[in-house]
Amino acid sequence: MSLLDQIKQKNEKAAAAAAANEPKPVAPNQPTATKSVAGVEEAMSKSDKPGEAAFIEFHVSPDNCLGYATHQLMHYQLFTHKPDLADDPTKPAQTLTLGLQTVDLVITGNRLHLVTEALRKNMLTVLRAVPGRYAELNLKQPYIAKITLKELKPDGAQG
Repeated sequence: MSLLDQIKQKNEKAAAAAAANEPKPVAPNQPTATKSVAGVEEAMSKSDKPGEAAFIEFHVSPDNCLGYATHQLMHYQLFTHKPDLADDPTKPAQTLTLGLQTVDLVITGNRLHLVTEALRKNMLTVLRAVPGRYAELNLKQPYIAKITLKELKPDGAQG
């Protein structure tokens, strides 16, 4: 079969796949942007297989993104705050602090144990804050209210 025939055959297969409305294959190790029922991007994206995530992206705002290699994670701490009856019931109940070599990332939200599970399996690829009105939209996803960055000074003190 000539090269031209191979190209034609490949184009015909691609056209048939598009006509059948099949999704295009995603390259390995590339997270897919998942959308919830309401069309909002999910707070967390994971790789398909354990041990595949080499970097974690933190979308601190729609226009700002930070990326760190997973091997820079030195520790994490998950705290659950007991709600006060006078507090706002929509207030995030958990704080997750990720200790990296040069910064601490503080994540506030709910169901953050799902983030720690993905960290342990080395599957976490993307975290992003989502608006509060979507906090209870998908209970199988964490709700991330805010991601803040605390840079560490050379002597180890926080700045």
